Amino acid sequence: MKKKILFLVLIIWQIYVYADMIITRQEGMNTSKEIYARGQFAEVINDRVVSVWDFRNMTLTMVNYDIKSYTRISYDDFKKEIEKQTKAEIKKALSELDPDRKKQMAEATKALFARLVPRMDMIRDSIMIAGYPSLEYKVFNDTLLIQRIWISKKVKDDMMKEIPFESMKKVESIFKQKRKMKLDAMGLNVDSITQLVEMIEQNGYIMKRFDYGIRTKSNPKIYASVESVNNEITEISHMKVDDKVFSMPKGFKKLSYSQYQIKLIQYMEANE
Repeated sequence: MKKKILFLVLIIWQIYVYADMIITRQEGMNTSKEIYARGQFAEVINDRVVSVWDFRNMTLTMVNYDIKSYTRISYDDFKKEIEKQTKAEIKKALSELDPDRKKQMAEATKALFARLVPRMDMIRDSIMIAGYPSLEYKVFNDTLLIQRIWISKKVKDDMMKEIPFESMKKVESIFKQKRKMKLDAMGLNVDSITQLVEMIEQNGYIMKRFDYGIRTKSNPKIYASVESVNNEITEISHMKVDDKVFSMPKGFKKLSYSQYQIKLIQYMEANE
């Protein structure tokens, strides 16, 4: 009898240890899922897979159901494409912005950043969100509340059992580089509030957040009317994910990255 119980416990333990991870997020009226399994990450919106990162081979697959197509690109090529697109965006934006206007915008932004006095409070009593203990961080500009963020270290630890953290950081660096290029073009740097928030985000996985916008003592109501919609993890489950999640729908055409972008733009323009 003891052997049977031990065997059953072992089976249950193995199922949990090797289970995949599904995170359900509610943002306003929209529900999305993040699936982490065997070195892969899939983003699912409205029950449709829209992108898959394969961290084993460092490739990204993007899927679009409107044009019934998908594209697959390596990390290195994706990085180059994002850099090329960003340069084109910057060139277009600057061509539409006269030098005096650019200078005024940069000076106004720098003046706002100069009034930032970032500080953080952490609420040490953890609350349970989707079954995971989470700590609340409050970010202030001096005495004015800017953001409330709930972070779970355990979710991040569980996630890292499925996918390599260093690979995720490499992907994240692409978008940070894009931001840097755009700020450099305006002669700006990442503001101190953003730096503090990004430091907090390294403590775990974001379970819930509210963004009240950057307010200052001289203008305490700025952005006060655009408090973000509810953004919260509603469920986290551990179960085996069918490999079909990471496969492309039948009948979808594989395109090169540039062909995919062109076809998507054409579709969007035709439906404006």
